[in-house]
Amino acid sequence: MGQVEPLTALQAFDAALTAHDLEGALALLAGDAAIRYQPPPPPPARALYVGRQEIRGLLEGLIAQGVAVQAEGYVAQGERALSRGRRVYAAGHVALGCNPVALEGEAVVRGGKIVSLTFTFGAESLACIRAAGRGEAFGGSALSRRGDSHPNASPWPAPRAGQE
Repeated sequence: MGQVEPLTALQAFDAALTAHDLEGALALLAGDAAIRYQPPPPPPARALYVGRQEIRGLLEGLIAQGVAVQAEGYVAQGERALSRGRRVYAAGHVALGCNPVALEGEAVVRGGKIVSLTFTFGAESLACIRAAGRGEAFGGSALSRRGDSHPNASPWPAPRAGQE
């Protein structure tokens, strides 16, 4: 099998998430891959996930929420692939009143594997998430964990001990 091109890698990653294929999504990532959200979402969500173990936790949480990704288009620029008009649907986003969340995505692919994914929030989605992050929307110390059906569950998995 030949090397995966950046455009194909990003499209396949989005398709794997939408199909709830955790292992398929992880197989597209380099072992030391990083996923970054910018600007950073409000706590307790994290802005950076590095390595398969951390990324596995993030993706498990999204898949548990029935994540679905749609993009209006993809373009490649060298080792980078970009998704435009990207919308991410998930139960946690519904609970926050922010469904779908608009994100632009950029993947860097080297050696046929995604080494980094950067997701940049659209202005309206970021404002919605930040507003929901105030008060009780994220539940403070009573934060819902992955798989919890609490109506104010965070759209991201809670950090593990020592990863705040």
